[in-house]
Amino acid sequence: ADAASPDMINQNGGGVQIFNRVPHLANLIVVGNMALTYGGGISVWENDDDPVQWATQPVLEKMVISGNSAGFGGGLSFGGAGAHFGNICAFIRDVTITGNTAVNHPGGLNNAWCKNLELTNVTISNNYAPLCGGMLAESSNVTMRHVTLSGNRADSPVAEELASVNSHMEM
Repeated sequence: ADAASPDMINQNGGGVQIFNRVPHLANLIVVGNMALTYGGGISVWENDDDPVQWATQPVLEKMVISGNSAGFGGGLSFGGAGAHFGNICAFIRDVTITGNTAVNHPGGLNNAWCKNLELTNVTISNNYAPLCGGMLAESSNVTMRHVTLSGNRADSPVAEELASVNSHMEM
């Protein structure tokens, strides 16, 4: 995990911040962290100036992401920082995202501008945010296999579990 600059500390990725890297994270428990902006538990993002870095996909597997908070993506955030992340592709396998909160949206998983996101055996449950409790997919392609979205809460009942904006969802 890299901090982009000293003034970025605690802005993104309260538990783990991954910037311009392609990680394979496995067998982790990420609990009780806070970020002011993106990804209370984990934030994965790039600055779009070096698309070669994203020739392979980040992999997150066999993880629990719980009890974290942020402005956007209380548990896990792909994207962020206000840029377009057309080169990010990611695999998330055997991961539980639960009990996270966000000030804005979503409480569980924030997926903004992710070229291809594949979720397999993922549970997103009991997360809260005012605008979307569970998962937000924005301008993304998302494939979901054996994914459970349950018990997520939002002030708007329209998007308690899942919100999709300009995205292609395959379930």
